[in-house]
Amino acid sequence: MIVNELLKNKHKVQNFLNNLNCDGDKWFVYNCDTGDNPTLRKFSHRMSYRIMNNNTEMFKCRFLYLKVKKDMRVTCEHYDEIEVDDMDIEIDKYDDIGDGFIRKNLFGELTELFSDDRIYTVHYIEALGGVDPHRDPWIYDSNYRNIIFYDNLPEDAILTINENNIPIKSPQHTNFGIDTHSYQFKTRKFPLKILHIDYEN
Repeated sequence: MIVNELLKNKHKVQNFLNNLNCDGDKWFVYNCDTGDNPTLRKFSHRMSYRIMNNNTEMFKCRFLYLKVKKDMRVTCEHYDEIEVDDMDIEIDKYDDIGDGFIRKNLFGELTELFSDDRIYTVHYIEALGGVDPHRDPWIYDSNYRNIIFYDNLPEDAILTINENNIPIKSPQHTNFGIDTHSYQFKTRKFPLKILHIDYEN
């Protein structure tokens, strides 16, 4: 199972996240003022930070894809479904690996591991505050689960899954496409960093 390969390399993956800096990239960010699908338009580091900082208390986050599976679709009750071809992805920064696109320039020595087609999408998320209860808005043609790595974890952070408080650890096994989940912690100026990996179930 590919999750076992990720666990074998968990220290390398954690170190990768700890040192990851994407301030030079453009980000997707949900804008509470417009309510649009966030993948329709990307924003600079400065503008995306400003938008998420101005969002409601429980929606202060932004994200980008380090790897994206071509059959992924993003949808929720707030906006229409959108496919990868219609997303505002900086595709010139990615390498085409058949069933997906990957940022080889960022993954470095981990490129071979993350190029495995059993790893669907790798989301890099930064959050200044908690997130309201939700299920993941991305879907695929196949079933999937998640493994999550964290950095800059707030001391007061609480993860709730299906209304149960769950101890946070890195890495963490989850099923966020099905389970309703939320993060709660006091808003701060520097972000919680999340490496969210969707893999074949």
